[in-house]
Amino acid sequence: MVKHWWNVQGDEEQKPRVVELREAQWDFYEEHVVPTLFRLLDHELSEPVGSQLKQRLRYSARFRPSQLLYAFSQDWEIQPDVVIWASASLELLYLGRVILDDVADQHDQRWGLPTVRRVFDDASAVQIANVLQHTAVLCATNIDALCGQQSAIPAAGVVAEYGRQINAAMLEELQWRKTTIPETSYKSIALRKVSSGQLTIDLLRLMAPPDYAEELAKLAVAIENLDYAASITNDVTESNLRRGLEEVRFLSGERRGKKSEIQLNRPTIFSVILASDEFLLRNIDVGVALPDFTSMKLPDIFTYLDDTGAIRDAEHRIADLEQKAMPLIRPNTNVHTLLARARTTNPTDEPPQVES
Repeated sequence: MVKHWWNVQGDEEQKPRVVELREAQWDFYEEHVVPTLFRLLDHELSEPVGSQLKQRLRYSARFRPSQLLYAFSQDWEIQPDVVIWASASLELLYLGRVILDDVADQHDQRWGLPTVRRVFDDASAVQIANVLQHTAVLCATNIDALCGQQSAIPAAGVVAEYGRQINAAMLEELQWRKTTIPETSYKSIALRKVSSGQLTIDLLRLMAPPDYAEELAKLAVAIENLDYAASITNDVTESNLRRGLEEVRFLSGERRGKKSEIQLNRPTIFSVILASDEFLLRNIDVGVALPDFTSMKLPDIFTYLDDTGAIRDAEHRIADLEQKAMPLIRPNTNVHTLLARARTTNPTDEPPQVES
């Protein structure tokens, strides 16, 4: 069992302080970041919709801001570049917050990001969260530039303040811990290892051609949900798969009676992002030398992943996921067993019940 920093140190008096910080993060996120998201899109939302969005942000760990941004903006006429940068900024910002929440979890359950448990000590996780949130500020600066220098949307200011509030307090609490990760590795590790889908954000930050803008915005939505439903970790449970499937259905428009936009738009780049995530995680523990994706252009990433066969693997994986079959599983079920059952299970509207 992974012990948190207060367990290791044995200082139970510090635990309430960390929990208090976590609650403050939620409050700031709901009161400042969510309204900023609405202003970024320059669109007035009705109160029921706004309340629903806030509720999902607060209570669903797997509804990331970029996912909600897409889900609530499918019918809006919004400048694509603004959507992309808003997605990237809020996605990075939220991921940094979830990492810190994960470190501060008083129940000793790293529910937010399963891979954090395998890769980082707590001090390293906090410093990586700092890198992610710093990058979020840069993304927000691009939004301000797109909206004009005299824009009334203080995106960069809000993101920067949010990052400062969280990091200053948490770094102070954890400064005694010695990190095991070299400083020069923070950025690459944060973008490659922290969470499935982080290469999505890396790609969002690249200079993508304009014709990729719409697909990139959708990919920021789809990647986390699909990977959640077929987690590569052994932390898969029947209950979290149920929630993952529900989120896929919600975001794909199935609940609204629309044909899934995600299934209709499956270009090469969709396979590339799924493939890159799976390829990295498949090779990370065996010491395979990986290229620096953060410095590569999109065509080079396509070529590299195609040469390694990762794109082909991902296309098979997508086909499995699109069956939307919910197999009967137990905790610690291997993902290969999970996908094998999915291939032989008839898709149903509702997931099957777990046998007692």
